[in-house]
Amino acid sequence: MVSDGWRPYVVADGKLDRRAYTLCVLDRLRLALRRRDVYVEGADRWGDPRRLLVEPATWKAIGPHVLRTLDLPTDASPYLDRLGAELDAAYFEAAQAPADDLSMWIEADGARDRVHVAQLDRLSEPASTAALRAAPTPSSPGRTCRSCS
Repeated sequence: MVSDGWRPYVVADGKLDRRAYTLCVLDRLRLALRRRDVYVEGADRWGDPRRLLVEPATWKAIGPHVLRTLDLPTDASPYLDRLGAELDAAYFEAAQAPADDLSMWIEADGARDRVHVAQLDRLSEPASTAALRAAPTPSSPGRTCRSCS
């Protein structure tokens, strides 16, 4: 129950600090509520998320229509495997990015790593943006916009 972060406060000089332990338990309860590992019976915000699920008999009747509407397969396993592979590929690509890009590097700073990015070159302004800036606006004094006239 006592995490590593709370341990120095809860167990000080070999003795249990009751107030620190109480705060630790409350902190862990708050985290469990947010993760929905613990829920409050009948509560809207902190209630049981399973109560919002469709009953099995109802799902049997409307499930195929819902899956067809959302363009989802009836067998979830291959679909979830494909999504998992896409997620893995995205993670590996993100992990490889600092090694491939010399303008970015990761520096170990104690317990946490810090990402640093060198100053990037300025991109040229697209012609469409320049045209929008040059176009008159209704709030400009002495100017009228084409759509307002």
